[in-house]
Amino acid sequence: MAILILIFSGIWPYTKQLITLVVWFLPPSFLSVSKRGSILLWVDWLAKWSMIDVFVIVVCLAAFRVTITSPDQVAFLPPDFYVIDLLVVPMWGLYSNMTAQLVSQVSSHYIIYYHRQIVNNAAVVSSVSSSSLEEEEEEDQNNEQQLERKQNSSSSSTSTCGIDSSSPPREGEGDRTKYLLWKQDFRRPHSAVNRSVVVRTWVHPAMILLSILLAMVVIAGCILPTFSIEILGVIGVAVESGQQFEEAKTYHSVISIVAMLFEEAKFLDTPGDYIGLTVLSCLFLCTVLFIPIVQAMCLLVQWFLPLTRTQRTRIWVLNEILQAWQYMEVYLLALFVASWQLGPVSQYLFNSQCKNLRGFFAQLVSYEILKEEDAQCFGVQGAIEPGSFTLVAAAMLLALLNSFVTKATRQHNYYLERSLPDVDVEDVHVHEDVHADNDAENNSNNHHHDSSTTTVAPSTTTRSTKLRPIPVMFTDTYRWLLRGGGEGGAAAAAITTTTVEEVDTTHSMEAGRASLSTTADGKEGSFRNSRRLSPPSRTRNSRSSLQGEDVGAP
Repeated sequence: MAILILIFSGIWPYTKQLITLVVWFLPPSFLSVSKRGSILLWVDWLAKWSMIDVFVIVVCLAAFRVTITSPDQVAFLPPDFYVIDLLVVPMWGLYSNMTAQLVSQVSSHYIIYYHRQIVNNAAVVSSVSSSSLEEEEEEDQNNEQQLERKQNSSSSSTSTCGIDSSSPPREGEGDRTKYLLWKQDFRRPHSAVNRSVVVRTWVHPAMILLSILLAMVVIAGCILPTFSIEILGVIGVAVESGQQFEEAKTYHSVISIVAMLFEEAKFLDTPGDYIGLTVLSCLFLCTVLFIPIVQAMCLLVQWFLPLTRTQRTRIWVLNEILQAWQYMEVYLLALFVASWQLGPVSQYLFNSQCKNLRGFFAQLVSYEILKEEDAQCFGVQGAIEPGSFTLVAAAMLLALLNSFVTKATRQHNYYLERSLPDVDVEDVHVHEDVHADNDAENNSNNHHHDSSTTTVAPSTTTRSTKLRPIPVMFTDTYRWLLRGGGEGGAAAAAITTTTVEEVDTTHSMEAGRASLSTTADGKEGSFRNSRRLSPPSRTRNSRSSLQGEDVGAP
């Protein structure tokens, strides 16, 4: 337990803040925009594990809450002759740690929000600055088509991303279009046969039943006892004497722990304890009981209700926040570790003060007055109860439901963003570099021309592009829940997407054309190649607050 608290409370919180600070200030030349977004999302998702020490303290508050009362069956003792309360009082160190963790969690959400806003603003600025270049490129392409086809076509030419400009929804129209996620057709890019698939019919009612079962299991797991504490030693015998020598064993659930914290605040009766224990109780109850149920409802809304892109993005962000504040796994890990280590910790804290009584305890055991496990001053023995396994099942069901809906939404956005003819956010600085290279080329060409040199300067506008493998998608993970869909499905009615094969083919053609061209034609040739550098498979919708960088997010 000491190693666990050291890692999650002493090392991880500071490491998390350091990673966030470094990622936030590193320029895109050292850390790409997509990597920065993925790291921020992973840090946000793992931030909740720094609360494990707070939950261990909550379990210890329940474990060491002991009440000894006078026995009623002794005739010469008046009723309630004595009452002894043994409890652990949390101090301001615990509250300050909890406050720091909460502030860190909230600041992580704001950092991700501003990261996405910066990316969107950069994409808009890049799109505006390159509008004139796009017009000239389209004019050049129209002239080439007129010369080759010998006709004066009024149809619009292909955009720089290699996708028909009439296919994707225009800016504003996509936000007004509502669609049902569960009716969408999905592509299988990793399959040899590129065909659309849809979710099987029986999956939709199964998801509703799964969500209802999840809510029932979460509530049952919070009501049922999750762990039990048995009081041993002389203090345990005293507790048993006050309850007619019944076993000194107490069962605790999430609800009973919250009630015990409120009782302790009332017992201490100070403003600081009222505030601190009330906040701790509300945090414990909300993160373990209410937020998992709200997250399941949020996932159902995302799957079954017709939403626009903007609305669906907001639901996506809300689900990210709820996932970060859902602490069932944190409570379960703290519970397992605390139950395992409570015995040694209690013996170390109390029995070290009773070394001189070991001989006396041994004699009482030999005369069968005390049990062998009670031959000590004080000890506790923790045990896991069925309620904890119920919460484990609830956490697994929630993880399955969240993964299913999130991966489906992610793949839908993945193809949708690649069907929009906007500028990639990662290519914001590309045009500046290209213009600088063009100026250098022109100066070099002018110098060679003045010196009557016939040497042709090599092209410096060719930019190497990293090959990005297609991530593991919804159709790969849950292909056993999908079936073949017909043409003209629901997805074609809402949006028109482009397969990865088409995008990659266009990318290869454009990259090859740009790499084979030289700067011998001067400024016009360099200018034309600069518009062919942006890889079409990396286009983004500048209005979407959810970027393609989140494809690999948890």
